[in-house]
Amino acid sequence: MILESQTAIVTGGGDGIGKGIALRLAEEGADIAIVDINAQGAEYVSEEVKRRGRRSLPLVTDVSNNDEVRNAVGTVLREWGRIDILVNNAGISPKRKGVKVSLVEMPDEEWDRVLRVNLTGIFYFCKACLPFMMARRYGKIVNISSVAGKTGGFAGGIHYAASKAGILGFTKALAREVAPYGLNANVVMPSRVETKLGLEIPQEMLNLRLSQIPLGRFGTPEDVAETVWVVHTKLTMMTGNIVPVDGGRPLGV
Repeated sequence: MILESQTAIVTGGGDGIGKGIALRLAEEGADIAIVDINAQGAEYVSEEVKRRGRRSLPLVTDVSNNDEVRNAVGTVLREWGRIDILVNNAGISPKRKGVKVSLVEMPDEEWDRVLRVNLTGIFYFCKACLPFMMARRYGKIVNISSVAGKTGGFAGGIHYAASKAGILGFTKALAREVAPYGLNANVVMPSRVETKLGLEIPQEMLNLRLSQIPLGRFGTPEDVAETVWVVHTKLTMMTGNIVPVDGGRPLGV
């Protein structure tokens, strides 16, 4: 197993895409810290990791709270003494009955919450993990964005699109900053994925979106997880890049 003895932190790891990524990395030998605000989800996925013969820590954490982030990273370092992989996946996309809220109707606090979870949370985790990665001159960071960050989105609100676009710029700047230390930072950018979050929009909107994907299906958490795995282990000379997982979406209507 190529990741034997390595440790990974996966935020939003208690469900959906994060769960898929955590289990895929565990299958390749990594010990996984499952970071999620949902205690039940974090515990469940942590047990799934252990059933694959790997160590796991369920860490109930609000990624938008810097103190909680630092506590989570500190726990990983105390327990395992190292952080090799950081996957920033945690994200939210608030809607009203499956429909995005327009800018003029959007409460200020909703804008703030989405940006803090989706973008500031990545800043907090990178800031907490990087000193240890830089000291060892080894570390891989993968940030999960969305095609909404390039297109402006379809069903997510303007706050979601803005946060996901921010991840693209953040990661490119980060990659340049940490390259002298031998660290990699890349973005994996899915289109719609078959998760609770991805399928919570009205059926007619799902049908329209599906008609725009040349491969004729939505992605799965496993599709995204496999891409993260390849980016981490195979594309070692790649940094500051954006890897789409979109079924050919840019070729569609």
